[in-house]
Amino acid sequence: MTGADDQRSDPREVGRLIALRQLEVKPRTEGELYDTLCERGIPAEVAQGIIERFVEVGLLDDRMYARMWVESRIRSRGLGLSTLRQELRAHKIPDDIIAEALSEIDADDSRQAAVAAVRGRVARCDLPLSLRDQRRLLGFLMRRGHGYEAARTILDAAVEQVAEGVSS
Repeated sequence: MTGADDQRSDPREVGRLIALRQLEVKPRTEGELYDTLCERGIPAEVAQGIIERFVEVGLLDDRMYARMWVESRIRSRGLGLSTLRQELRAHKIPDDIIAEALSEIDADDSRQAAVAAVRGRVARCDLPLSLRDQRRLLGFLMRRGHGYEAARTILDAAVEQVAEGVSS
């Protein structure tokens, strides 16, 4: 057996290589990487050791991942808190880190991003909005994680901007 064969049969080395390849593709959370390693046949204790080492050297950082995710999803899609919370949980971010990331959201920036997300849809409707269009647009905002009252405020601001001719 050669030295290369020894490396491939060593679960620590195999796990390390799998983890590095996964991180080359896209950022991952600790939970996602742990699950991937276990699915690929790496023993749980070895996978945990790899995760701990990667955290120690700064290759994994769930707090930074959560902050970047929240900022990106608010800016690109105008998402509300409940949807952001669900998405972060799906990425296996611990609840305390989720709460921390969501507490850092600037409410005005979030509202403006949501207004921008719905403004184009409002512009395609006749003003004043029909009840049907209002319900449809409120549903759109609520599916993105905004509560009814917040959605109503966001929709009103978008309608006002469209009526005034404000562009993106």
